[in-house]
Amino acid sequence: MLGRASILLEIMAVIVCVYRMYNRKPEPDIAVGVLYLCCVIIYELENVCELGFFCRVAPYLLITVFCIRKFGDSLAGAVFCVFLMMVVMAIMQFFFMVALDFLLEAAESERVFVANILVLGTCIFALPGAGIYRLRSRVRKGNGFLLLLSVFLVCLVFSMQFQQRRFGEIQLLLFLLAMPMAAVILLLMEKYLKAQNEKSDVENELQITRSMQEKYDELIKSVRLRQHEFKNHLAAIFATHYTCKSYEKLVRAQEKYCGRLKQENRYNDLLTLGDAVMVGFLYGKFLEIEEDNIIIKFAIEGRLEECSIPVHHLVEITGILLDNAAQAVCGRERDRVVWFRFTEEEKGCSFMVSNPYPYVSYDEVETWFRMGSSTKGRERGLGLYRVRCLCREWGCSIQYKNTERDGENWIEFTLRTGKADKG
Repeated sequence: MLGRASILLEIMAVIVCVYRMYNRKPEPDIAVGVLYLCCVIIYELENVCELGFFCRVAPYLLITVFCIRKFGDSLAGAVFCVFLMMVVMAIMQFFFMVALDFLLEAAESERVFVANILVLGTCIFALPGAGIYRLRSRVRKGNGFLLLLSVFLVCLVFSMQFQQRRFGEIQLLLFLLAMPMAAVILLLMEKYLKAQNEKSDVENELQITRSMQEKYDELIKSVRLRQHEFKNHLAAIFATHYTCKSYEKLVRAQEKYCGRLKQENRYNDLLTLGDAVMVGFLYGKFLEIEEDNIIIKFAIEGRLEECSIPVHHLVEITGILLDNAAQAVCGRERDRVVWFRFTEEEKGCSFMVSNPYPYVSYDEVETWFRMGSSTKGRERGLGLYRVRCLCREWGCSIQYKNTERDGENWIEFTLRTGKADKG
């Protein structure tokens, strides 16, 4: 009975570990239930019918298919994910078994049961912060160094598993050499991955700064040109009383002239945001949205200081939110409006994007953040999924709600970020 309970815990830990490889929280549903049940049946067949090789390989084949269908991964990506999961699971199981051999005087079955409980707990609580999903994505992008280390690590773990299944035990010398080596390799991969991420962030920062500097300079130039015309505009406003014969006509003429001036200078307030990259990006994005006959309204409340998320990711997230809002109102006959607001807060800042939209339940909005899920087609769903991934990676939050304005429902998305740790 204890042996079967251990198997059930191990299968559960494997499924949770697979979710962590894709930086996803475990979601119990029909697909997970079917996978879990199939793995249990296969292990029971192995005990009863002694099918050998088939029963050892079949669960991994099922998990590979699960990764392809559930997470939209490619065959090569799913296979690598399964290999990486096996390595991580094997290292955790070996570590806890060795520790329990020294700490717990109990039967083998009891130690295995406790070890699987610890492995499951580690998969749930510790793996999200370990950054395993970054390793998977880096290797998928064709990083040869990480791929070589991964292959070596897989071979190392497979050799120990082969010995354990073939002879019922593992040579002590191989174990004592392999486990520290595996730990060092994982640590080396993590350090290399961190260095690559920092390098990539710097390159992206430079690239986005160059691309947005032109838009920023364009806005600065337009503001300076209008400053030279300021005296002429004042003179024109004051001179309207010479041409208007009544007070009502004077008021209408001045309102019309001032309204035109306000429209021409509507983006001047963007400069108060402070950050040249974000100012240039928002200026270009607002002009792009207006080309589709969409009204863009915005408010800048405070200055954008250094925040916890790199500016190129900040540009990416706000760009996705603005694009989604513009696409949502593009087909409307009236109220083609997108509202943007930046607010500086005590411990960070917030970026709010909203637009008119029929009431949507929170459960339905939550499905928009899943890979490939969207009301605008399969590919469009990748946008909000990317937003959720970036928020998890950088400790930000993305909030959404329905709100009523002028008797109409609006959907509102708010990105909240903390301030950069300068220590």
